[in-house]
Amino acid sequence: MTFLINNMGTIITALILIIAVALVIRVMIRDKKAGKGCCGGCSGCAHSCSCHGSVNQNKAKQGRQE
Repeated sequence: MTFLINNMGTIITALILIIAVALVIRVMIRDKKAGKGCCGGCSGCAHSCSCHGSVNQNKAKQGRQE
């Protein structure tokens, strides 16, 4: 119990940092799922195929949805 009392400030600071990092990761995951990117467009991105799949895969998905 004395350990908790002596280190209360450090524990609270660590908890606040852990919560902040978790919220940032949560927002990043939601943005990724929503298709939002850092540069706003995928036409010039070298990784556009890996994050959005190939054009044929996207067309196949659209065909199944209709």
